[in-house]
Amino acid sequence: MNNSKNLGNTGNFFRSQEIADNRYVAVFHDDDAIHPEYIDRAMKIMRNDKDLVMISGGEVAMYTVSANDWYPLPNSYLEYPANNNAFLSLMLRRSTFCNAIYRTDIYVQAEYRPDKYGKIHDICFLQDIGASGKVALMDGGCVRWRQHASSDSNSLKTGPFPDEILNIICHVNNTFNKENIITNIRGGD
Repeated sequence: MNNSKNLGNTGNFFRSQEIADNRYVAVFHDDDAIHPEYIDRAMKIMRNDKDLVMISGGEVAMYTVSANDWYPLPNSYLEYPANNNAFLSLMLRRSTFCNAIYRTDIYVQAEYRPDKYGKIHDICFLQDIGASGKVALMDGGCVRWRQHASSDSNSLKTGPFPDEILNIICHVNNTFNKENIITNIRGGD
């Protein structure tokens, strides 16, 4: 589907939430390369576990992304339950936004807020998805992510700004409280 005008990053994402109607949805970045085995493997895992709401995989940052000479993907993955997803994603490994595949019913309801959380908004978005059910993270280099010196990720001029960081900290804290993580760590009530 083509849009009549350029909607930009945020507009395209909102549009994808409006039009998604299959059982699963993914939003891949046009300058990244997805491992040729990733989608088939990820979908097999998702179809075999109806409680999974999202799957993603490891990433490899590269200056020049190539779709050639991939290493085989391992047959292993991590699984985080909804009631410990935020804690495990921050303590072990978090989901990768650029290769996430979502269950559509969860994806279309998740709040996408780059206006509130800035360029690292994916932390909160992925935590919110994970609060809805189990999340799987495949091992291996599932995506080659384009990273270069002039990437937005390498500049503090575009954030994250103090208010965005504070908003993310508050969001993570609220998520931890919903998961009773703080209480469980302290061993109290």
